[in-house]
Amino acid sequence: MAIKRLLRKSIDDDRAVRRDKEKTKRKLIQSAGVVLRVKGLNNTTSAEIARHAGVDRKLINRYFTNLQGLLEAYVIQQDYWLTYARELRKEPGSVRANHIREICISLLVNQFTYFYENVPMQNLIMMEICSKTALMSSISRIREDRGAEFIKAAENYFVGTGIDIRAIATIAIAGTYYSVLHSRNNDSTFCGLNLRDLQDRERIREGLRSMITLAFDAAAAKKSVEQLKPPGHERARNYGIP
Repeated sequence: MAIKRLLRKSIDDDRAVRRDKEKTKRKLIQSAGVVLRVKGLNNTTSAEIARHAGVDRKLINRYFTNLQGLLEAYVIQQDYWLTYARELRKEPGSVRANHIREICISLLVNQFTYFYENVPMQNLIMMEICSKTALMSSISRIREDRGAEFIKAAENYFVGTGIDIRAIATIAIAGTYYSVLHSRNNDSTFCGLNLRDLQDRERIREGLRSMITLAFDAAAAKKSVEQLKPPGHERARNYGIP
């Protein structure tokens, strides 16, 4: 019985240590966000973050390897695309041709809403655009790598249609970033829309839905036309026969 009690105590102690570790990591990540917002990327230090979190600075190296590791953990937690990639990987079968239209629409519409409401994410994108740093370059590469599977699945649907979904997505995402940041930093409208107005934000969301719907409808129409062509049509055209 004494051995069982000792074993149980050891297990409970291990669990307590793990809980404390996770709690400390969360405090450090949250504090990293606060210090980044107040001090800016170039003035953020391990000492400042540890002081705000109320923990020993050495724990940053123990749990995150170094300051950049901690800042990456914070950025990954805030980044919409990295969060979405994690959710997508939980359901690997969801990236299929019959789901790709709905995923594209949901992804871009939800990104607009998330980015508009998430000031830390806005700050991070501003850092990424306005300053060349190892941290933001690393995050950008991670974002591109994790999104590659989805982009490839989307492109597969459009093969042979002449429609460049990658370019369309680039314009949609960049437009979201710019319009939201413009709204945050200027009192003027953009193309007559005021993103501080709920109805105008819904117009942006509807515009994103329409953009993707039109692309998929055009691709479907192109495929239908190709399927209706008689066998050997392409070969005949190569010989100048209409």
